[in-house]
Amino acid sequence: MKKTVMKEVTLCDCCQEEGYLTACINCKVEHCHACTKTEGKKYSHAINFGGSGDGYYCKNCDIELMGARNNARHIAYRKIDSLRNEAKAWSDDFKLRADEAENELKALRA
Repeated sequence: MKKTVMKEVTLCDCCQEEGYLTACINCKVEHCHACTKTEGKKYSHAINFGGSGDGYYCKNCDIELMGARNNARHIAYRKIDSLRNEAKAWSDDFKLRADEAENELKALRA
């Protein structure tokens, strides 16, 4: 059986693909999952995890807000992003030093 239906769809503002879209918090431009990786920046709402409070800014708004430094929410997301990077760097350094210490002891025990 054939039916004619009228359907409203949302398209990515970048690639025009239909699907689940993420909107820029600032300008409301919408990007599909693939385009969010190249056309914007996702910010987590917490240091150790992400979720429903995460934010997304398109490249233009992210750059503009970084320069203006007058948007409290963007500044807070960037602080969390900076702390996440700091925690990862510390963890990587700690793992490297731990591996070196363990390998040193392993060599002395042999």
